[in-house]
Amino acid sequence: MNADGSEEWQLADFPVLEPDWSPDGTRIVFGYDHEGFRGIYVIDVDGSNLRKLTNNRFEEEFPAWRPDLEIHPK
Repeated sequence: MNADGSEEWQLADFPVLEPDWSPDGTRIVFGYDHEGFRGIYVIDVDGSNLRKLTNNRFEEEFPAWRPDLEIHPK
């Protein structure tokens, strides 16, 4: 949505948990719970380029950006 709360739209067709905006405002990192397993994902703010960042059986929660660390597309 816009900063004023207008034009709300859905980024993903599943529940997004603990979202955090990237420092440059172009992406959002978040957790997702699927069948009891948590994963960390990143998506562009327009809803494109969804990527899973983790792939293990550990419960991962509260992802957050480090201002000095950048994730680059493959």
